[in-house]
Amino acid sequence: MIDVKKAVELAVECCEEFEIEDIRFEAVELARGEGKPQWLVTVSFPEPGSFDLFGLFRKTFRNYRVVRIDAESGTMESIKIREV
Repeated sequence: MIDVKKAVELAVECCEEFEIEDIRFEAVELARGEGKPQWLVTVSFPEPGSFDLFGLFRKTFRNYRVVRIDAESGTMESIKIREV
Protein backbone atom coordinates (compact mmCIF):
# COMPACT_ATOMS: atom_id res chain seq x y z
CA MET A 1 0.00 0.00 0.00
CA ILE A 2 1.31 3.46 -0.87
CA ASP A 3 1.66 6.02 1.92
CA VAL A 4 0.07 9.46 2.10
CA LYS A 5 3.19 11.28 0.84
CA LYS A 6 3.31 9.10 -2.28
CA ALA A 7 -0.43 9.60 -2.88
CA VAL A 8 -0.04 13.39 -2.79
CA GLU A 9 3.00 13.20 -5.08
CA LEU A 10 1.07 11.08 -7.59
CA ALA A 11 -1.94 13.43 -7.51
CA VAL A 12 0.24 16.46 -8.26
CA GLU A 13 2.02 14.56 -11.06
CA CYS A 14 -1.35 13.67 -12.61
CA CYS A 15 -2.35 17.34 -12.71
CA GLU A 16 1.03 18.38 -14.13
CA GLU A 17 0.41 16.05 -17.07
CA PHE A 18 -2.44 18.40 -18.04
CA GLU A 19 0.03 21.33 -18.02
CA ILE A 20 -1.52 22.86 -14.90
CA GLU A 21 0.79 25.20 -12.98
CA ASP A 22 0.96 26.39 -9.36
CA ILE A 23 -0.65 23.20 -8.02
CA ARG A 24 -1.25 23.20 -4.28
CA PHE A 25 -2.06 20.30 -2.04
CA GLU A 26 -5.19 21.05 0.02
CA ALA A 27 -6.40 17.87 1.76
CA VAL A 28 -6.16 14.09 1.76
CA GLU A 29 -8.39 11.28 2.99
CA LEU A 30 -8.09 7.50 3.00
CA ALA A 31 -11.49 6.10 1.98
CA ARG A 32 -12.91 2.68 1.22
CA GLY A 33 -14.46 2.83 -2.21
CA GLU A 34 -15.81 -0.25 -3.94
CA GLY A 35 -14.39 -2.35 -1.09
CA LYS A 36 -10.80 -1.22 -1.63
CA PRO A 37 -8.78 1.57 -0.03
CA GLN A 38 -8.45 4.76 -2.05
CA TRP A 39 -6.67 8.03 -1.42
CA LEU A 40 -8.81 11.11 -2.11
CA VAL A 41 -6.35 13.96 -2.64
CA THR A 42 -7.69 17.50 -3.06
CA VAL A 43 -5.48 19.86 -5.05
CA SER A 44 -6.03 23.41 -6.26
CA PHE A 45 -4.66 25.61 -9.02
CA PRO A 46 -5.31 29.18 -10.21
CA GLU A 47 -8.21 29.86 -12.49
CA PRO A 48 -6.90 31.12 -15.84
CA GLY A 49 -7.06 34.90 -16.19
CA SER A 50 -7.59 35.65 -12.50
CA PHE A 51 -5.54 38.87 -12.39
CA ASP A 52 -6.60 42.48 -11.81
CA LEU A 53 -6.74 45.08 -14.58
CA PHE A 54 -3.28 46.55 -14.11
CA GLY A 55 -1.38 43.34 -13.49
CA LEU A 56 0.17 44.86 -10.38
CA PHE A 57 -1.81 42.98 -7.78
CA ARG A 58 -2.79 39.40 -8.18
CA LYS A 59 -6.24 38.32 -7.15
CA THR A 60 -6.35 34.60 -7.68
CA PHE A 61 -9.41 32.43 -7.75
CA ARG A 62 -8.60 28.75 -7.39
CA ASN A 63 -10.12 25.66 -8.96
CA TYR A 64 -10.27 22.51 -6.83
CA ARG A 65 -10.04 18.89 -7.96
CA VAL A 66 -10.25 15.61 -6.07
CA VAL A 67 -7.85 13.00 -7.42
CA ARG A 68 -8.81 9.41 -6.55
CA ILE A 69 -5.82 7.07 -6.30
CA ASP A 70 -5.92 3.32 -5.66
CA ALA A 71 -4.06 2.91 -2.36
CA GLU A 72 -2.83 -0.57 -3.26
CA SER A 73 -1.46 -0.01 -6.77
CA GLY A 74 -0.96 3.77 -6.85
CA THR A 75 -2.92 4.17 -10.09
CA MET A 76 -5.01 7.27 -10.66
CA GLU A 77 -8.68 6.31 -11.00
CA SER A 78 -10.38 9.65 -11.48
CA ILE A 79 -10.15 13.43 -11.23
CA LYS A 80 -13.34 15.25 -10.29
CA ILE A 81 -14.27 18.88 -9.79
CA ARG A 82 -14.72 19.82 -6.15
CA GLU A 83 -17.32 22.51 -5.60
CA VAL A 84 -16.43 24.99 -2.86
